[in-house]
Amino acid sequence: MPGALVEPLFMTSPGDLTAVASPLGVATLADGIAVGVEEYLAGSRRR
Repeated sequence: MPGALVEPLFMTSPGDLTAVASPLGVATLADGIAVGVEEYLAGSRRR
């Protein structure tokens, strides 16, 4: 099973911590990761 390690933020950065301190921030981050994976997979199928 393929996998991916995603490190979208730094816990030592106050701005990053603020971004994921709310449900909206977590959802935005998750959506961005999902879009990135979908775009990558769509591109790899074209090759």
